[in-house]
Amino acid sequence: MLAQYAAMIACFWRDCRRRGLIDPHQGLDIVDLCPGRAGASALLLASIERRLGSSQHGELRYLPAYGEDAAGQAADAVVADSGDVPGSHIRWQGTGDQAALQISGPDAGPANACQPYRPVNPVVVMAHDAWSQLPQELYAMHYGKLLRADLRLLAAPEAGREDALWQPVDESAWDPSLVPLIERYRTEFNSAPVAYPTGAFRFLSAAHEAAGSGLLVLSLAPGCTSDLALRLSSFTEVSAGFRQSGRLPVNFQLLGRWAGHAGGLTVEVDLQGRRVLQAMLLGQVASVRCLDTVAACVDPALMSSRAQLSEVARSMGPGVGLEARLNLLQLSRFDPGVFMAAAQGIIKELARTQGADRRQWQQALEQVWQHQQCFPAGDRLAPLLAQAAMHSGHWGLARRVLTDSLRRADNPGDLANLAWCEARTGSLATGVALVERAIALETGHAPANEIRRRLIARLADRDRRWRVELRHPDLPLGLEPLDDSHAEALSHQYRDPQIAVMTGLPAMSSPEAVRQWMAGQQSDAGRVNYAVMHADWGFVGFINLAVSGQAAFFCFWTGVDFQGLGFATAAGRLACRRAAEVGVPVMLTSAYKDNHRSIRALRRLGFVELSIRACAPDQDRIFFALVDAAAGEVDPAMELRDYYRRENLPMEFDPSTFVDLRKCEVHGGQG
Repeated sequence: MLAQYAAMIACFWRDCRRRGLIDPHQGLDIVDLCPGRAGASALLLASIERRLGSSQHGELRYLPAYGEDAAGQAADAVVADSGDVPGSHIRWQGTGDQAALQISGPDAGPANACQPYRPVNPVVVMAHDAWSQLPQELYAMHYGKLLRADLRLLAAPEAGREDALWQPVDESAWDPSLVPLIERYRTEFNSAPVAYPTGAFRFLSAAHEAAGSGLLVLSLAPGCTSDLALRLSSFTEVSAGFRQSGRLPVNFQLLGRWAGHAGGLTVEVDLQGRRVLQAMLLGQVASVRCLDTVAACVDPALMSSRAQLSEVARSMGPGVGLEARLNLLQLSRFDPGVFMAAAQGIIKELARTQGADRRQWQQALEQVWQHQQCFPAGDRLAPLLAQAAMHSGHWGLARRVLTDSLRRADNPGDLANLAWCEARTGSLATGVALVERAIALETGHAPANEIRRRLIARLADRDRRWRVELRHPDLPLGLEPLDDSHAEALSHQYRDPQIAVMTGLPAMSSPEAVRQWMAGQQSDAGRVNYAVMHADWGFVGFINLAVSGQAAFFCFWTGVDFQGLGFATAAGRLACRRAAEVGVPVMLTSAYKDNHRSIRALRRLGFVELSIRACAPDQDRIFFALVDAAAGEVDPAMELRDYYRRENLPMEFDPSTFVDLRKCEVHGGQG
C-alpha cells in the first residue's frame, strides 16, 4: 500500500509540475490524518523521491495532523500515534461548524507558535480511514422521510428505546449541495442506512480553503460507492459494527457529490472486504487527465513471481477462504500458472461458499482467460477454468473456454460441462444434444449420464401451454419454467431485502427457503412462474403470472446483479405475449407508490395506470393494466375488481375512484 500511495502522489506532483502549478523553490507537503511512526513516513518520502526522478521541486515535508476540540485539547477522533514523528505538524479544530488548519513546529516561525497553514504548492492529504473515525451521523430514508439516528442510543441500546432511536429531520441537516442527492435517495431507497461524514466535510472544507493551489486527498476505508452497496447495507450490520468499533461505513458517494459541487473530481476503487479507495482532486489541480493518471497507479498485484506464488497457492489448506485466494491471484496479475496451482481449492471454496463475491471472481477469471494465450498448458487450464467460471455464475466464460477446448478435440468431460452450461442458461434442448454426444464418446461417463438424467426429467415437466421455453428474438434472453434447478441462483439474486418488500413476496434467505416456497407454489394451478435466463449469466430475474379467467396478475423482479440493464422489460414482453397467445389477454398488477423503479419498468412495458384505488390498509398501491389489442373492448378496472372477487382476495376498492376505462386502457399489442 505504501508503494501504491507513493506512485499516486508522485504522478500527481509530476502532472502539477507539467501544468506549471508548482513553484520549485517551495516545499511539497504531505498532510497525514492518521500518522504512524517516523519509519513508515521516511519510507514513503524516499519512495516518492525515487518516483519523482528530478530535483526540480522543493523539500518534501511530511506533516502529521492532529485534531483539537473547541477548548484546544487534543481530540481522539483521529487515531494518531505520534511516536517518534519529528518536526512540524498540522493542528486543526475537530469540532464545531468550522475548522481551520494551523501549522506548528519548526516551520511555524519563532517559538514554534501556531500559524495559519497557507501552502504555496498543491498539497497531498493522506486520510487513510480517517473519515470513519471522525464524527459521522446516521440517516435513513423510510418511505420518503428523512430520519436521523441518535448514535448514543445506537451505541448502548436500551429496552423500550427503539422509538427514540430515529427522529425525523428536514433537508437542512445536510449540506445544501447534497440536497439533490437526498431527493434521489428518497425515490430509490427504502429503509437503507446512510452515513453522513460530517467530520470529513469539515476537514475537507478547511483544507480546500487553506491550499490555494489545490490538493489530492487519498482515503481508504470500509464504505459504499453505489446505490446497490447502500441498499445491501443492513441496519443490523451497521449497528453491530458501530457498537463494536464506534465507526460507521463511509458514504463515498456523498464525498464525491460534495467534491463535484466544490469543482473537484473523484474516482473510487472497490477493494476486498467492502473497502473503498478514493482519490479526490480539489482546486486548480482538478483535471480528468490528472485523476486518470493517479487512478492508474492502483494495482493490487504487488508481487510478480509465479514460482513463489504458485508454491503459496499449492500450500493453501482447506481452511483458507476465498478472499485470500483471490488476493493471491491478484498479486500474480492473474497469471494462469498461479491459477492452476490454486484451482482445486478455488473450485471447492466457490462451490461451498454461498456468500462469495461472484462479481470479483468473474472479473478475475476473465483476466486469467485473457492471459491464457501466453500459457503453454492451455489444454490443462481449460477444464479447471471452466469449472471455476461455472461455480462463480459466469456461464458465458465457461462456454467460451469449453468451446475453445472442443475445437482441438472432442472429449466427454468438456461436452458434459458445456451441456450443463447450456442447461443453466435456458437452452435445455441444446444441453441434451451435447450430453448425448458425450455419452456417444464414452457410454459409461458418470457425470454425463447424471446430467442427461436431470435434463430429461426437467423436459418431461414441460407442456404446450405455460410450461414452455420462450426465447427473445434479438437478445440473449429467454424464459423457462421455474423449477428446483434455479433455487441457488434465485436465492443469490434475491439477497436485496427490498425485493421482498416491494413485490410482497416472502423473505427467503437461503436456497432451502426458496425450495420450500417453490413447493408451495406447485399446488396452485393458476400460478405460472418463469425464470428469466441470460445466455452468459444464467438466472437474472423472475416473472409470475397468477392466472384467473382471461386475466393474470403480473409480478416481476430483476436480480441484484442485473438491475438497470433492461432485462425486466424484454422478459416481461415475452411473458405478456405468451399469455395473449394462450387466451389470457389482460395483464393486471400493482406497485407501491414509492416503488419508482418498478413503476418505470411497468410503463416501459406498456402498462397504464388505473384510476381505481384500494381502501386502507392498501391505499398506498397503484394499479396498472395491459390489454392485448386483439381482446376487443375491455374495462380494465372491472377486470381488476372481478379478479379479486374470483380469487377471494382481501381487497376493498374505493367506489369513488371506480370509472369505466374501456376506451382509454386498451393497449395496442404486446410487441
